[in-house]
Amino acid sequence: MNDLYNGMIQALGAIEQRRPVIHQITNYVTMGVCANALCALGASPVMACAPEEAAAVTAQSQALVLNLGTPDRTRFQTALACGHTAAAQGIPCILDPVGVGATAFRKEETARLLANISPQVIKG
Repeated sequence: MNDLYNGMIQALGAIEQRRPVIHQITNYVTMGVCANALCALGASPVMACAPEEAAAVTAQSQALVLNLGTPDRTRFQTALACGHTAAAQGIPCILDPVGVGATAFRKEETARLLANISPQVIKG
C-alpha cells in the first residue's frame, strides 16, 4: 500500500511541476467537471472538438482523452484524427467508451476507432 501511495504522490508532484496540457474531447455532461479536476491536479485542460483545430491542439498537448459519452459522427471523426496525431507524436491516449453498447451507432463507431488507433488506456 505504501508503494501505491508513494507512487501517487510522486505522480501528482510531477503533474504539478510539469503542468501538462491535456486535450480532452469529452462529453457535454461532464466537461466542466473534467476541466476542474485537471486544474486541481495542476494540469492545463483544453477542450477542442472542432475538426478544424482538434488535431492541431492534440499535437501541442502532452496527453489526449477521448470520452465518447455524447457522440455524433463528427466527434468520432475528430477523435480518430486526434488519435492519429497522438500516435504519430508519441502522445498518450486514453479512451473512455461511455455507453459503447447502448446503440449500434456507438458500438460500430467505437469499433472503427479502435481498429485505427491504439489507446494506451481504455477506461472501463
